[in-house]
Amino acid sequence: MVNFSILTNVSVLDFNTTMIENNEELLPTMINNANEQTSGYLGLAILLVVFLVLTYINFRQDDDIRLDIVRSIFISSGFSSILGIIMIVSGLITSFQHVTWFILVFLISLISVYFMKRKGG
Repeated sequence: MVNFSILTNVSVLDFNTTMIENNEELLPTMINNANEQTSGYLGLAILLVVFLVLTYINFRQDDDIRLDIVRSIFISSGFSSILGIIMIVSGLITSFQHVTWFILVFLISLISVYFMKRKGG
């Protein structure tokens, strides 16, 4: 038998709506809070998820798009780099270092694709 008497000690929920009172500052406040709570890693998490999803979509061999892993990483890192630059310019993320990692991956995969193409692959 379940004992429901313990639920009598539950405190009442108190909702704080002070952040919603000023509508113009709602979105910037939410973005700043998200960046503060994640110690600036919000942009890296978003870009990493986008990169991994795009790499999976481009690399899987059961669809119309059939690329090898180097070209999949090349396209995904390029798109993630562009998205990261747009997010920095718009103020959604604060660290450019995370975007430079994807730019570095893009340049390395660009060189790899170039040498694969020279070999005839």
